[in-house]
Amino acid sequence: MSILAQRNADWADSEDWRNESLALTPQEAQSLRLQNPSVSPWWVIAAQFGLGLVLVGLLAAFLENQSIAMSAAWGVGIVVLPAMLFARGITSPWLNGDPVKSVLGFFVWESVKLLTSVALMGLANKWQSELSWPAMLLAMLLTLKVYWVALLVRPKVK
Repeated sequence: MSILAQRNADWADSEDWRNESLALTPQEAQSLRLQNPSVSPWWVIAAQFGLGLVLVGLLAAFLENQSIAMSAAWGVGIVVLPAMLFARGITSPWLNGDPVKSVLGFFVWESVKLLTSVALMGLANKWQSELSWPAMLLAMLLTLKVYWVALLVRPKVK
């Protein structure tokens, strides 16, 4: 039985489990991190971009109306480009260590991501002469759903 499993069993058998707060030892924390590895935001963005390339390529290959493929490309870009800004911002060394800076940085970069997405939608509407809103929004939706796939396809426990 692992240290964590034993500790959980001891905790569950405890009479006063509601008032008990046990801090993890460094070894237990390391073990927990190894059992639950995090997913890199850059891996998720690469997966989004890859799915977007496949989607736009399929639309360009099978549809005569190329404005639909271009609209889908805008949809992929509206998701991927702001996500790159966000990932770069939250992985900044400046935000590491201080919880207040980390939370503030998260909200600032999430705001930047949101505003960039809205600005790119406005640019798509202005610059794409025959913008297909359904194609753009569907591409955005499919590209965003890669986040869920990334949670399911996590790095394996060593």
